[in-house]
Amino acid sequence: MKKIIVFTLFMMFILRGVILGQKMNEIIPLTSPSDSIIDKNGWELIFSDEFADTTLDGIKWWAQTGPHGAELQYYTPRKENVYVSDGLLHLRAVKETFKDSFTYTSGMVFSSIEFGKGNLIEARCKIPKGKGLWPAFWFWSGMNKIYQELDVFEFWCADTKRFCLTNHWNKASGEPIKSEPYWISPRTEEGKRIDMSTMFITYAVYWDDKNILFLVNNQLVAKIKDNIPPAAFPIILNLAVDNGGGKRPNKKTIFPAEFLIDYVRVYKRQNTASELIQR
Repeated sequence: MKKIIVFTLFMMFILRGVILGQKMNEIIPLTSPSDSIIDKNGWELIFSDEFADTTLDGIKWWAQTGPHGAELQYYTPRKENVYVSDGLLHLRAVKETFKDSFTYTSGMVFSSIEFGKGNLIEARCKIPKGKGLWPAFWFWSGMNKIYQELDVFEFWCADTKRFCLTNHWNKASGEPIKSEPYWISPRTEEGKRIDMSTMFITYAVYWDDKNILFLVNNQLVAKIKDNIPPAAFPIILNLAVDNGGGKRPNKKTIFPAEFLIDYVRVYKRQNTASELIQR
């Protein structure tokens, strides 16, 4: 219970604020997903879920139950909010009265295994579109008052042509939490902004002792060199309903809304000669 309370307080502090980030690598061709700059020779697939069954694998994942910060939704593990069908994990936000005080329910899942340095972690997914919808792929650890969070993406789905990736951290008890955000706006080779709600895209992160690397469709979009996570994290995927800064759903937001995950895969670097990015 204490861990849940600390988690909630941290999320309210971090995620309710206004993120002022910089744009980076705005021209990112996504029209050829098969074009890869990742060389996985010397890498071992150590975890994967292709969501080929009819139910969520309870050994690999667990689903959140309860509220989260000041968000509008109540997370449940019910089939209305978290289910597997047609080779996809569905995290589904529903507009409904729940437990008297909530007007939405939705889904959030955590991996049962934690992953850290030397792991390449990727998810192929498709985001929903609509004001107030807030899907995320991220990692969090807040033990012993030392905070670390990596957001591979957060979408505020009124604008599905950009997303924010962020490293949040503090180093000691009582130190203010700092953030290093980047706004990413992928474009085609012709320079046209891409609506990422219209297609499945692969998002990935890798970190070692020197860098945190963020990739979209196997192409590097951001590199962070400071405050590299020392610990391992569970993988977190969720679809929130926003409640801050004029970001609430409006009459045009369509419910139910679904955040679709095609697969999650984790690779381990086998030796120091294995290179992630082709030179």
